[in-house]
Amino acid sequence: MNKIYGEGPFSITLSTPSLPGVTLHYSRLEEITDDISDARVYGGIHFRTDQDAGALLGTRIADYLFSHKLQPEQGGDSGDR
Repeated sequence: MNKIYGEGPFSITLSTPSLPGVTLHYSRLEEITDDISDARVYGGIHFRTDQDAGALLGTRIADYLFSHKLQPEQGGDSGDR
């Protein structure tokens, strides 16, 4: 994520009407993905080893796509977007 969004720090606050009074504060994007991963394990959806393996595979796929497919447009002016 850092390759696209940068290192941060970020200021992200999440809340939901289904859990009144619960507010989550994050300063790094990885904190959000860590919480999601933990929730899937604690919720019984995955074992920790499955979740870790899936996260590693996803990171490797994202790194490959970033390196091989997300290239600057040739001859284009990125200021037009």
